[in-house]
Amino acid sequence: MNFWGTWCPPCRKEWPSIQRLYDRRKENVDFVLIAMKDEEATVRKIFERK
Repeated sequence: MNFWGTWCPPCRKEWPSIQRLYDRRKENVDFVLIAMKDEEATVRKIFERK
């Protein structure tokens, strides 16, 4: 489980490493990311770009 925000520079910096982990382990692990203080549309844009 990971708490993060699109407005948080360290959170945004760690996103590529989370994506790589997900790509390698998605068949064996459930990933839960909780966006804090964000609008759904903003979070969706981040997922679409990265």
